[in-house]
Amino acid sequence: GDPLPSIRGLAQDLKISVITTMKAYEELSAEGLVTASKGKGYYVNAQDERMLKEQHMRQLEKNLSDAIYSARIAGIGLEEMEQTLEMLWRMDEE
Repeated sequence: GDPLPSIRGLAQDLKISVITTMKAYEELSAEGLVTASKGKGYYVNAQDERMLKEQHMRQLEKNLSDAIYSARIAGIGLEEMEQTLEMLWRMDEE
């Protein structure tokens, strides 16, 4: 994959600490988005469909959680939410 900027270089460009940049790269590596190559730096991993689907699901769960919170504040129940979701789903199919 494509190389990421060096940790020191990115930290300098963003005017943040090297430790913060290193932690961010380590988190990306833990999530499987990048790979560290000893002495060469970090490289972006090719994303497979499974990983992309998982990322979309996480975003969908967050969006639905926000919608549920808003619905509860407005006094909208589960049945009405289901009807709305089904209506929107069908509208998008057309």
